[in-house]
Amino acid sequence: MDALVEFTEVRALAPDPQLLRGFSVDAPRIGDGWRAPASYSHTYGFDVRGWAVGAGSAVESVELVYEGGVLARSEPDVRRPDIEESLAGVPAEQQVGFFLSINALALKEDFELQLRARLRDGETVELATLSGRRSPLDSGYRARLQPLMVTTIGRTGSSMLVHLLGAHPGVVAYRPFLVEPRVASYWMGVLRSLSEPRSYRRQMQGLNLQNPTWWLGTEGRVARRTQDSEIQDWLGSEAVQTLAGFAQSRIDEVYIRVAGLQQRPNVAYFAEKYQPDAVPHLMWELYPDAREVVLVRDFRDMLCSILAFNAKRGVQGFGRDRADSDAEFVDEMGKPADALARSWQQRAARAHLVRYEDLVSRPAETVEGLLDYVGLDSGQQVVQGMLGELDEAGEEATKHRTTSAAADESIGRWRAELGPELLARCEQAFGPALEAFGYPVAARSE
Repeated sequence: MDALVEFTEVRALAPDPQLLRGFSVDAPRIGDGWRAPASYSHTYGFDVRGWAVGAGSAVESVELVYEGGVLARSEPDVRRPDIEESLAGVPAEQQVGFFLSINALALKEDFELQLRARLRDGETVELATLSGRRSPLDSGYRARLQPLMVTTIGRTGSSMLVHLLGAHPGVVAYRPFLVEPRVASYWMGVLRSLSEPRSYRRQMQGLNLQNPTWWLGTEGRVARRTQDSEIQDWLGSEAVQTLAGFAQSRIDEVYIRVAGLQQRPNVAYFAEKYQPDAVPHLMWELYPDAREVVLVRDFRDMLCSILAFNAKRGVQGFGRDRADSDAEFVDEMGKPADALARSWQQRAARAHLVRYEDLVSRPAETVEGLLDYVGLDSGQQVVQGMLGELDEAGEEATKHRTTSAAADESIGRWRAELGPELLARCEQAFGPALEAFGYPVAARSE
């Protein structure tokens, strides 16, 4: 069986001896000279095992970091009496190791991971860098409909765009102004959850059966590898591919039924919104003929729209309820803005960028260019018919608006609505993402 995951380098770091007495990464294995020969996995999952012993403070947890976020975390809970072979005088309570079980589908084909330890006194110690690659996921399923992904974040005109796309004879969408269909993201979430090694290993090791969701493996001890490599490899490879095909078939069934309800038998694409996370990347793997539209809006205008929409509804949505102030909210919004910029930068060669400002000020030209990218009929009659459908959305569309005239009032509204403190905070939080999409940053444009 071919390797599905390959580690090309495991590079150990040299932590401060005042923080860490020593550590070892046993899998993927570190070789002599701090570097490892290629290490393989025949499944879409892999384990990271080892130990770390603190100096002044004990190790509280070990984390695996990917693209700035914690991918997995483990408390040292594996008895390791062999630690004393490397470090003499280690107390028995610290003779424990860590075990992390990783789903490679959460990673891009080429990846780099950082392994670090957190000490009880709050210090963080970098341990190693793990570099590798994985094979793309191929389910073998022949999809009847292809995804037309609208990758974006909140208050960017995404409901308007999905509604427009769904008005094309070749695209199906389901009531974007009324509900938030996330059929593909739902089934990709199911796929990701059940393809976790900690989940599918529960079939062979039924741990913590008192928990009604024991089969997910999110609670209690992580199940180890099975004794028979043939079963282990099948569970993490062919079984995952079959599961992916099943998820695709469910997506097909939903949108084929929606197309039937709308009496549109000849659609080729289904249009939905996606977050700038791992799902669009995984969709590209499973649907090589997919199309992706990255929709962006000046993040300062987006902030104004969120605050106005929350006031209009009387509900603190979009994460504002989790922040103590508007300034703190801006800091948190910088993370999805950066994620959207990364999504565009990583897939610019095959995705299509739509700016909200162009969509509302030059709709016909913008829609025509988008349809040309997708490969659908972009004739004047078709485009005008789509824009007419938007005009007829009526009250459903009005509920989403926070200004009366999008082109005149919603573009550049931040100049009038945001005070100096929030503008300064926006420049700090959104600066790199604004520049990535070609928007001027306030202090550098005036």
